[in-house]
Amino acid sequence: MTTAGGCLVFCGLLPDPAPASNGKPFPSGTWRGNVPTFCHDLVRDRRTIPPVAPDRRVEVCIVGGGLAGLAAAYRLRQASILLLEHLDRIGGHAIRDRWNDIWFSGAAAYFTSVEPPLDQLYAELKLPLRKIQEPVDGAILNHHRVIDPFGSGLPRLPYPPSARKDFARAKKDFLEILHSDDCPVMPIHQATATARRYDRVSFAAWLLQEKRYHPAVKAYVDLYCRSAFGAPSSEEISAFAGISFYASEFGDRYAFPGGNAQAAEFLRDAIDRAGQDRIVPGATVVRVERKRDGVLVTYVDRDGRPAAVEARAVVMAAPKYITRHLVQGLPQDQLEAMGELRYGSYLVGNVLCSAPITEAAYDTWTDTAPFTDFIVADWVTRGSAPSKAPSDRGAKRQVLTVYYPMGYQHDLLLADGAYNRYRSRIVEHLEILYPGAASKIEEVYLYRWGHTLCHGRPGWYTRKAALASRPLERIFFAHSDNQGFPAFESALAEGISTAEQAASAIAGKRASRPVREIRSWAPGSIGMVT
Repeated sequence: MTTAGGCLVFCGLLPDPAPASNGKPFPSGTWRGNVPTFCHDLVRDRRTIPPVAPDRRVEVCIVGGGLAGLAAAYRLRQASILLLEHLDRIGGHAIRDRWNDIWFSGAAAYFTSVEPPLDQLYAELKLPLRKIQEPVDGAILNHHRVIDPFGSGLPRLPYPPSARKDFARAKKDFLEILHSDDCPVMPIHQATATARRYDRVSFAAWLLQEKRYHPAVKAYVDLYCRSAFGAPSSEEISAFAGISFYASEFGDRYAFPGGNAQAAEFLRDAIDRAGQDRIVPGATVVRVERKRDGVLVTYVDRDGRPAAVEARAVVMAAPKYITRHLVQGLPQDQLEAMGELRYGSYLVGNVLCSAPITEAAYDTWTDTAPFTDFIVADWVTRGSAPSKAPSDRGAKRQVLTVYYPMGYQHDLLLADGAYNRYRSRIVEHLEILYPGAASKIEEVYLYRWGHTLCHGRPGWYTRKAALASRPLERIFFAHSDNQGFPAFESALAEGISTAEQAASAIAGKRASRPVREIRSWAPGSIGMVT
């Protein structure tokens, strides 16, 4: 990073040269998703910029333009607000793109619950919810293809009878938890004593030691833990979070064309209708500090120019691994609680196909590839349950969205040649799973997400969650990781709740933390929501 004319200039990552996969050349690839520019240089590496006098004053400044920040801005849209987002697009991980007539997600795919308090928000925004039609789940396990692994596909699972029996038992157990009062929910004070006890052990320990499921059940659930939480396995996740998420997978699931991005777009449009020029993309916040009469937020704009805004209150809708570096003066116990959350890195590949490769299920899970699962991008726009035979569908093209979690190996996606390497791996393994697939692939767009999916280890939810999200005078914390859940619903609920606290603060009222219980949480194929 250098300076030129008083502006910060980042020497960014160049696209990789054009590779060849399976003898078929691809154009030079350019990363989408997160771009590690000023955020790495100024936040991670703690480089400083000179103090900047504020050139704008607002009632509330919102830091972060993912779903939590947008939900907060929507609730505060009649006030004087400014939303700063470091990416060039709003939505955080809820973004989408289009190829020909097919919308596809750059990250977050689907969600589950449609219930209070979010049902009111969905109705206000007139969100076009679409239930995902069966078959929702398929799998390729040890090269065996299975539709509905926990239901009609049980006899086809490549496991011994004892394992198949435990798959059926697991489904029964998760459904019972989902519909009981003891389903884990956040905030933690809404959870029953029985639900809180789940936070004493890892999800793996609960599966293997308490429930004594066959190891094949745990291995299958591990695919989900990698995809939904970004964790290497269920050993790294509290059973409180794992049970909450996985139980919700046995209920109805919903999606928009191109994943969860449409919710972000509807929120943005509603904010813009209430007042223009209040959302600033390409603005990397580098410091948030309390002042005598409010809060000063310093940021760098997309051209590298430092700027500042003064606000009466601030909503921090950025993830805690960033927030803990931005907000000055956080108490040590809060810093430690934030620091104990873990985040997995993630790669999403959208595979553009000249003809369908598979249309057997909406989401296909596999243990025979480095990625965990892939979805048919336009499944919910077809209007009815698809045929198993692509030739009967009349689809001329297809986009498969591939979810490729990296665990805690954050630097792998920054390495030289990473774009070509992972693009080739996706193509090669789709060819293994579906012989002839490579000849149908026209291009693969890769989305890189550096520190994406949050999760807590045993004890975090009952002992640290409230500390991590505790307000600091007029600085309030939103984001889905308030709950330690990388979920669509968590982001929206936290954004709305925190906006109400900020509104109380600027009105001179005592800010209380509103109750916002969500029954179940769902990351979709990928937990990215914010």
